[in-house]
Amino acid sequence: MINRVTVILCSVILSACGTVEEPDGMVADLMEGPDAGNPSEITPMGDALYMSLNDGVFGTEVWKYDGRQLMRMTDIEPGGGHAVPNRFHVFEGRLYFSASRTPLGREMFRLDGEKATLIRDFGGDAGGGDPRSWKTFGDQLLFSANDHETGFELWVYDGTDVRQLADIEPGSGSSNPREITVLGENVYFAATTRELGSELYMWDGQDEISLVSDLNPGDGSSRPEHLRAIDGKLYFTAYTEETGIELWVFDGEEVHLAADISPGPSSSSPRLLTKHGAHVYFSAASDSVGREIFRTTNDRLGIELVSDIRPGRAGSLPENLTSLGDRLYFGADDGEHGMEPWVLDASGLRMLVDADPGAASSSPNNFYAYDEDRVFFSARTGATGTELWTTTAEGAEMFRDLFPGEGGSSPGPFHRIGDQLCFGASDGVHGREFWCIQVRQDNM
Repeated sequence: MINRVTVILCSVILSACGTVEEPDGMVADLMEGPDAGNPSEITPMGDALYMSLNDGVFGTEVWKYDGRQLMRMTDIEPGGGHAVPNRFHVFEGRLYFSASRTPLGREMFRLDGEKATLIRDFGGDAGGGDPRSWKTFGDQLLFSANDHETGFELWVYDGTDVRQLADIEPGSGSSNPREITVLGENVYFAATTRELGSELYMWDGQDEISLVSDLNPGDGSSRPEHLRAIDGKLYFTAYTEETGIELWVFDGEEVHLAADISPGPSSSSPRLLTKHGAHVYFSAASDSVGREIFRTTNDRLGIELVSDIRPGRAGSLPENLTSLGDRLYFGADDGEHGMEPWVLDASGLRMLVDADPGAASSSPNNFYAYDEDRVFFSARTGATGTELWTTTAEGAEMFRDLFPGEGGSSPGPFHRIGDQLCFGASDGVHGREFWCIQVRQDNM
């Protein structure tokens, strides 16, 4: 404890006496040795990054990184307890999140300067409100919370007041609003009632909450998921007894089936819905090609297969679809090279690199566009473990081996501040901490 306090005091003195250099590596070893500070919820706001981090003294609290220094902002749970702030969301230039404080439980907070302001104690003596699913809607913040009288329902905050929009499942039961999505002047979400099951609902932005469709009539559930508002339409997946789980579209007037990719009651289970160019891309499974990448047609009236990357019924099992500029990145297994990074651009579809040569998989993840030319991602090889990779003119290459040997630092997710790429990682000595590395042309 004495050593850690000494280090913190020295940092304060140095920052007062001169310019602190931008880091190029681990920013701080907050949990000395192999213990981990475990940075999470890294969120850009203004010209800084905010995160949840444990320093071993104040527990897990909100921290700020301004490009040079890492600073603790809150002490929500005093005395070394863990507030564990999470579900960070920026609304009207301020950071909102949920955090735990004794005896309130997990409630809604806002960061105001270097302190956390309690916005609402939803549960009172009954327990925490556990707010979640934040969504900005104009000058309002929508979310789900539990007041322990009406269960988890939909609430709204206008910057001053908090109010419940409706008790969709009357009484103490919860409708559990989720997948909250803004389309035009309306808000759409999935909710559950005993009478109708899990279905799609709409709020008109004023007073009325209404059922959009009961795709699986009665108390059965269509279980709408993966809601995406794209080019004036709402895309989502849902289940019916006739079609299984397929892709559906709401055009503002009616809900219709986009395509029954796996005909009949079997399910194609679309996921990873991603807007890229003039299309909506997604992963889905069919009896003929297995799980591959599909997309909407140019007229948005149909669905087409992008490519049968792994011929036959096994499927390439695409993962992590990420649209970055004019390129679509993802991981896929063609049956020969394992799960490797692929890219779709104006020149066509191709494997970016066989990072772990042969049938082994590099399992690429966390694709992030640093600028127009460089995309970073994490990938694994048998020799290095999971490390930091970057795209090149020829394909891709490892950028830094932060954990030498086979261990792997598992970097990510990534964020940029100035000329630094920041993320959580472990070098095998210090545990998982907050890192920022310099990205310059001469480093490429």
